Amino acid sequence: MNPLDLLRVADTLTHYTGEAEIRTVAGRAYYAVFNFIRSYLADNQIRLSNKKVHELLPLCIKNSGIEEAKEVGKKVGELGDDRIEADYEMGIEWAEDRTSLVLIKKAREAVEGFQSCRGTALLDGVKSYLKMRCEPITWDDTT
Repeated sequence: MNPLDLLRVADTLTHYTGEAEIRTVAGRAYYAVFNFIRSYLADNQIRLSNKKVHELLPLCIKNSGIEEAKEVGKKVGELGDDRIEADYEMGIEWAEDRTSLVLIKKAREAVEGFQSCRGTALLDGVKSYLKMRCEPITWDDTT
């Protein structure tokens, strides 16, 4: 499955203004970007542990040494925070700055930003960051 199909699904919900729909958009927008980047890394022999992947992926991108990637990593982290709040913090009413359109825009900007900075330099930067953290480049999470 193409991870960006999740963004298409999220986009279909943008005409709804209910909180449940907005929270659903938050999850789909995050997972679209997260899985898009994670798939790219895995296709290039960088497989992050399932146990740390949600924390580690935005940090790897942000700290890859590629200037344009810093904003991408930041947006992925923000989308992840939005997703966690959407899924687990039912007592918090969402502010206007987290409408479906804002979440979709942030996700699209993250994807576009990542597409513009991916390549050998980014991959080398991610590997360097993982080595600095003493994290393996590839994991076998089946054990």
